[in-house]
Amino acid sequence: MDNNAFRLVWDPVAGASGNYTVQFSKTADFKTPITFGTSATNSLTKTIQDLNTSLLQAGYSPYAQTMLYIRVVNGTNVSNAISLGVTPYPVSIPVITNPLAGQSVVLNVNTPTETALTIKWNDYDYGTDVNYLVEIAKKGSAAFSELGSVQNVKELVLSHFTLNEAASKL
Repeated sequence: MDNNAFRLVWDPVAGASGNYTVQFSKTADFKTPITFGTSATNSLTKTIQDLNTSLLQAGYSPYAQTMLYIRVVNGTNVSNAISLGVTPYPVSIPVITNPLAGQSVVLNVNTPTETALTIKWNDYDYGTDVNYLVEIAKKGSAAFSELGSVQNVKELVLSHFTLNEAASKL
């Protein structure tokens, strides 16, 4: 999807000279316009990845649909604005920071409700609700089982009992 084209085409300005500048804004009044690109012709083609990167740099939150206002400027000529709802996507995946690779966990049958392991990860702050599903698989296997899920937090706390139950099903 990243390399799919995002193409804008507009009517050329009669007698225009110089490049066209495609601007976008979070607001209809273009109080703080952002230049998305320039073109010597009456069209601009970028990739979806270019658009997504520009949206993230402009402060749009991944997974949250927000209005995008677009216009074209050539000298003193300014087009009408169009608007569309956009939903940016994150450019990186969550990274597990705990446990470390190869770390052992000792389960204790005498304390089944106590915490055996807290899985933690780093991720982008999205500005919207994010559901994380944490899965487990036997080393070398692609058959994953659900360990648990959380919303809007970047850790999953597992008791001795819960972790033992999941491990016994692998």
